[in-house]
Amino acid sequence: MASAAHPWYFKDLDCLVIAVSDSIWMQQLSYESVSLVEKINSVLPDRARLSRLKFVVADVDSVRKITKPFDTKRKNRNKKDVHLKGSTSKKLTEKELELLESIQDPELRHHLENILRHLH
Repeated sequence: MASAAHPWYFKDLDCLVIAVSDSIWMQQLSYESVSLVEKINSVLPDRARLSRLKFVVADVDSVRKITKPFDTKRKNRNKKDVHLKGSTSKKLTEKELELLESIQDPELRHHLENILRHLH
């Protein structure tokens, strides 16, 4: 599944849009969406729950490139003023930072942060 789908962005903060490689994957994952939402929500804090997933046919490799994890080893990184690598205009709001800090899974937190930055 990882090669055929990738998280893309949030819609209305409670809907995660996921890029899928074709309509077959879109249909299959749509059938499994309730179970997937439950699994995702099981690792999220109560205030960050998803209500649904939306699947969109897109070039998954391109989506993966634009949402790739950014450099977490940057020195002098300030949590209140975090930027995408190479960018100075994509700041997160205090509420978004608070939400991210509440997510315990580092990989999930990392991907969600990247998605939020691309929304700005």
